Amino acid sequence: MSNELILYVWDQLTAADAIYSFSDLNTRINSLLLQFCELYKQLDLRYCSLSACRFLCHQASTMIEWRLGLTVIKLGNRYRCSQMDMFADEVAKSIVGSHFARQGKSCNNAPKNIFRVLMTYNKQIQPIFPQLASLVVFQFISINEDSRDTLLFAIAGGSSMRTFTWNTCSNQTHHSRALFDWLFRCSVNLVSYKLQTPPLENGFELKYEYTIANAYVPHRSLVYLQISILNLNTLYVLLHYLPQLKHLDVYISSIIDSINTTDQYLASKLNYPETLRVLNLRNLRIRGSDCSCLEQLMGKFTNTVEEFSLCLTHYCTDEVDVCFNGHRLATVCSRLPRLRSLHFAIHLQFIERRRTQTLTDFAQTFRTPFWLDGPLGRIQVCMTYDQVFNFVQMLSLPYTFSDNILFYTIDLIDVLFNNSEEEKERPNNLSIALRPL
Repeated sequence: MSNELILYVWDQLTAADAIYSFSDLNTRINSLLLQFCELYKQLDLRYCSLSACRFLCHQASTMIEWRLGLTVIKLGNRYRCSQMDMFADEVAKSIVGSHFARQGKSCNNAPKNIFRVLMTYNKQIQPIFPQLASLVVFQFISINEDSRDTLLFAIAGGSSMRTFTWNTCSNQTHHSRALFDWLFRCSVNLVSYKLQTPPLENGFELKYEYTIANAYVPHRSLVYLQISILNLNTLYVLLHYLPQLKHLDVYISSIIDSINTTDQYLASKLNYPETLRVLNLRNLRIRGSDCSCLEQLMGKFTNTVEEFSLCLTHYCTDEVDVCFNGHRLATVCSRLPRLRSLHFAIHLQFIERRRTQTLTDFAQTFRTPFWLDGPLGRIQVCMTYDQVFNFVQMLSLPYTFSDNILFYTIDLIDVLFNNSEEEKERPNNLSIALRPL
């Protein structure tokens, strides 16, 4: 086969299927695999066939070329086999086999829980891929403790790890402790950590008492964190142990009660990173009249934050005067002298039907100098009022929160923009009304 024909066939296959189909045929093809498929360096099993997955799971865990050269692993596919369990099982078999080989014994009659015993009592187990720098996991089915610990400690536990991404399926937050233990005990040189749950699922939880009892120490290399967490306390604890953090993207699943004093006490007790530049609050829900928890959080980064995104839902029980609006957001942002970029979406849920004038009142809060000609320049704001579900939305344009549902109306009577007084005097026709969108 010519090189051109081989490369054409590879273009029609995933890298994993190409390696499965052509590896070990001859030296020339192996050389092409090394050059174009990065053989022994990257293993992407997400879209490969079942036969290729089985083959490569076994090869990667047993061949010395894979074990010493592998730098990137990507696992998980909704429509294929359970790749995580398959790959973890092959790695566990390899570790158990190596353990008995060092003792000059056969592992044929080893007990079924031998790997769990080795993981529990043998703290010196070395990661099977010492050069692994990136692990990407898309978990579409539940995972057991053995497979989880294999992926975390036997595969991703090396000092070469730099990026870690784990997107879980539903009902997996009971793995919280293991995932946080790995972060603060094994990932000594990690730079990026992404841990997310599906939308509308509870996030992961980390309690301060647990970190004290287990002697957590601050992480000295992590600069990027994208995470789904249960509550505000978990955020405070994470910030306390991440002094080098520069980029924070967080989804908080629980509703924050404004009368809860526990959060406020913990917030004042812990330390915060002095390097944070980007803060993205993808989901923040507050119930009650007091929104000081947001002001308290932002006050910790007064002299650091340069980019700020906020997706806020305020349950204010029909008290219009205490709703989070343009005045309150402008107050928060004006205390951030280094702020250069702002995006927001504010959702206000009412119980009783509001007057149409309500939307106009909210629009006025975004017609102040801060929004029309402030330190960030002119910020275009769109406001909508849904008369069926009784909610008001206020959002900056363009809308940037792609993972949050945007409720909207096609009735232009219930849509306003923070136009200046001069613009309001222009003829009110359809093209002008749609222009800001």
